[in-house]
Amino acid sequence: MLPGLEEALKDCAGQRITLTYGQIAERLEIDGARRIAKLTTALEILMEQDAEALQPLRAALVVGRGTDGMPARGFFQKAHALGLCEYPISPTRAREFHARQLKDLFAGI
Repeated sequence: MLPGLEEALKDCAGQRITLTYGQIAERLEIDGARRIAKLTTALEILMEQDAEALQPLRAALVVGRGTDGMPARGFFQKAHALGLCEYPISPTRAREFHARQLKDLFAGI
């Protein structure tokens, strides 16, 4: 697990904000060419933990820079692998799924 990741996501939920993959990587001082890959691997581990605990997916707080406020495709692929959504997922259903995760995270569920 990446040091500080869970705390950074807790801060985002408390402030009711999302951050981009790059912003989180910078905040955690992840360096190197594979920094986003390292981050997404850690986010997928958190998704597994959240799904097992029947909690909203904290990884929903991390969005792509050019994705109109949505997580990257891998987020939805992993959610599908965990049995939480269909894949491929329509843009409308993806937005609804993401919004539901954020609503629950912001409510502190």
